[in-house]
Amino acid sequence: MLFPDLMKPLAFLLPLVSASILLGAPRTTGSPNVEIQAAYLEDQADRAAQPIDVPKALQDDARHRRVVHLALDHHLLASADDYFHAGMIMQHGAVPPDFALARDLAKRAMALDPSNAEARWLYAAATDRYLQNSGSPQIYGTQYRMVNGRWTLEPFDSKAISDEERKRCGVQSLAERLRFIDQLNAQQQQTEH
Repeated sequence: MLFPDLMKPLAFLLPLVSASILLGAPRTTGSPNVEIQAAYLEDQADRAAQPIDVPKALQDDARHRRVVHLALDHHLLASADDYFHAGMIMQHGAVPPDFALARDLAKRAMALDPSNAEARWLYAAATDRYLQNSGSPQIYGTQYRMVNGRWTLEPFDSKAISDEERKRCGVQSLAERLRFIDQLNAQQQQTEH
């Protein structure tokens, strides 16, 4: 195993991976990167837990990002799934370069598998997260946050791309995104009363 110290917390996932991969068989485009796949599964499990253990998730996120960087440094990503999984891990980063890398990894996943709808959505979400965290308005409308007690998509350049481009990336239309924000705000008002 390439990154044994980083992977100890992910050991429970290893029986899911074939013995030939674990024993160091050469990777092909179709074989998954074990470390990236395990880190991705743990990343998703952290977010599925209710309530989310935020300190644990943040600690795990930092470790997962180190796994991605090591895999990139050693040219160990090959398949669309590898790039998508690595991109999703970086989407849960902390700084704009993490989000830019998430976008680039999603774009590579899309190039390897143009039918990968999850990679197209991640490309849009990572683009928006990068833009907003760099002080620019998002363009797809995937990121929402609470400001002064109200949910908003702002900063948001709603005219930068078309609804056709949003749809191509698996993002709802502008009207649907605005309705979603209105629904969140209506729910927020109900809980305040």
